[in-house]
Amino acid sequence: MANYRKQTATTLEASTACPTCLPDSTQLSLCYATTENALCCATSTSAVVFVAGLNVANLASVTGLLYTTNTLQTQAAAGFYSDDQAISCSGGGGSFYQSFALTTGTNAVGSNMCDVVCNVTLYHSGTGTLPQAGDYIYQTGSQNASPATFTNFKGIRATTGGNSIQAMNVNNLGQVTSIVICSPPPEYVTYVLQNGNGQDSTYSFINAGGVRDNTGFLSNYEEQIICALKDSVQMDGSIYISSESPGCN
Repeated sequence: MANYRKQTATTLEASTACPTCLPDSTQLSLCYATTENALCCATSTSAVVFVAGLNVANLASVTGLLYTTNTLQTQAAAGFYSDDQAISCSGGGGSFYQSFALTTGTNAVGSNMCDVVCNVTLYHSGTGTLPQAGDYIYQTGSQNASPATFTNFKGIRATTGGNSIQAMNVNNLGQVTSIVICSPPPEYVTYVLQNGNGQDSTYSFINAGGVRDNTGFLSNYEEQIICALKDSVQMDGSIYISSESPGCN
């Protein structure tokens, strides 16, 4: 492995190994099927491949094999490929790629992009509703769409308007490098507490601020409505839950 030393204005830095040099390559978006009939009868799937050489215009211009990554080490699956606009990878209509929703902002920590509103639409090359590691992200759903890249993590979900349930980041090719699964948000419940025998009694619960409240008190057959973290209510023998409903007003 070759080495080098970097000189700055004040120092000559230590010897460092050169990174692995990648071959010149071009990314192509194609339709793929295992049989000729499946490809030509609009039952194929989308496939992202890499070929040797820079700025290869189309499949007809490829002189070597097709590969799965830009290292040109792993050959793409055997089968039938096409970039002809007359062949659809979506079963006869619609986008070439799968749409999904993302957050506007980013964060260096994936979990910080959980439960954030998603109001941007992009597209991915995967077969699922949401992209997975190794899939590619695109700016539009068309076959020749440009890759979408960004720094750090974005939150994602299936459609716009709701909050993110996962977070992802991509490399400079628009390929997903990692996925963070968001923990489900805490569930709060409206409880109606009842003192069943008139004896002064106490209770406690975790409130909407995430803090345990130990000040609950009921006497003389009193009733109290509280908003508490699900299953967090603790009470003595004379208090019982007469009803509960999801969420808190």
